[in-house]
Amino acid sequence: MWRNKQFLIRCQALKEAGFEPEFEPGAHLCRGFADLGFEEYCLLSGDRLLSIFTGTITELHEAEKSHLFEIPSISRAANWLHKTGWDVSSIITQDQRSWCLSMKHHSTQEEIVVEERSIDGVFLEAILLALKNVDNEASQINS
Repeated sequence: MWRNKQFLIRCQALKEAGFEPEFEPGAHLCRGFADLGFEEYCLLSGDRLLSIFTGTITELHEAEKSHLFEIPSISRAANWLHKTGWDVSSIITQDQRSWCLSMKHHSTQEEIVVEERSIDGVFLEAILLALKNVDNEASQINS
């Protein structure tokens, strides 16, 4: 499934915020190419990339990994939130137009509510807010 440019830009922001791709077979990866846009891949076994646009299979070299970012699946996003201390309290659809996700952090008890038009988008935004929360906590500790 091809993603729109804005969604891919937000996925790229995940990596910039500290969400590192998992280079495991089945991972949905992407790379931005300056003025050309983005290309999406599925990682196959043996460090091979399947281009979702062309069907071409190429070898993934170690030097290329730094240019790739992950398009997290819902299950990957939910697992990451859990591993980083966030419990998804609820997720509901509102009038079949948007999704609302509520989550609470185990240790800090902080609550975050996210609303987006798609279920993929709501999990993506939840990860971004969780990463910003970590940055805010770290800056307060270092102050």
